[in-house]
Amino acid sequence: MHLLIDDVQLWDGTESPAQPKISVEVRDGRIHWIGSASQWQGYRATVRVVDGRARTLIPGLMDCHVHYSSPGGPEWIARFTDSLPEISMRAIELAEASLRSGVTTARDVGAPQGVSIRLARAARAGEIHSPNIVPRGPGLLIEAPTFPSPVNLGKLTSYEMRSERRLRPGQT
Repeated sequence: MHLLIDDVQLWDGTESPAQPKISVEVRDGRIHWIGSASQWQGYRATVRVVDGRARTLIPGLMDCHVHYSSPGGPEWIARFTDSLPEISMRAIELAEASLRSGVTTARDVGAPQGVSIRLARAARAGEIHSPNIVPRGPGLLIEAPTFPSPVNLGKLTSYEMRSERRLRPGQT
């Protein structure tokens, strides 16, 4: 894909004010060129041009605490006991909505039955449209009385299991 976002206001995430009338050229999903709209050297007939007037372009956002498997609300913990297909579909829908909202990286801090790990793998494989997901995975030895059964560890890699803290309630 070859794309030119033309005449957009660009905010780079620093304390600097947003820059008006900027063009951003994107090739194969990566930023190739950024500069004044009047200085772009390419040929408009060979790219898809997006009119950026009255729009602001920002860097990808990072969400450091998500539970894609839970819809939130007053009974969010109880929703972790929903069926695996329901939890999985909800996680995909929420991850896709997150990407549409500008989140390009998310730390999924917990889901039952290894859903966040499988979701991250599907995202990396390009099977779903979602942010880059960094999964926490299930707690291995944490007793959680609100969940109906122990976590099934059979599908986790040794790296994923080693990355978890092995704590009992009350330990730090």
